[in-house]
Amino acid sequence: MNTRLDQFDLNILKEIQADSGIATADLAERVGLSLSPCWRRVKRLKEAGVIKQEVTLLSRKSLGLEIDAVAQITLRNQMVDDRTTFEDWAQSCDEIVECLSISGERDYLLRILVTDLAHYEHFLTSQLLALPCVSSASTSFVLREVKHTTALPLGHLDP
Repeated sequence: MNTRLDQFDLNILKEIQADSGIATADLAERVGLSLSPCWRRVKRLKEAGVIKQEVTLLSRKSLGLEIDAVAQITLRNQMVDDRTTFEDWAQSCDEIVECLSISGERDYLLRILVTDLAHYEHFLTSQLLALPCVSSASTSFVLREVKHTTALPLGHLDP
């Protein structure tokens, strides 16, 4: 990491991970800075790439996305063309919210959100398994979300 972070920076990062829409004045008050220095620090953290982007998190269930599936994917081979084809396809699928290249027996791990089991079956058979580069898929369904966070751990950065 190129950017040296002090306790004020870490406190800013903790606060904006919890609420990226927080007003700078409120942020400054929470971290114990005046408005201008707080704003400058946030600007510096953005320019340094520490703050990558700001997003709004939506409730999947309130939008009718009842099924949360985790699929482990095996490709037919490890050729660069097949990996590129699969990754490009995964990038283009709205249902896929995470695609991870993994080590072990499988090649990829996908997190897929859909409205119901019929939607998942259609996605699996008509799209995922229809890809010539895919050999197999093994799906598990999330029964209950025990922990979900978008916040990165910052404890190892304590100055």
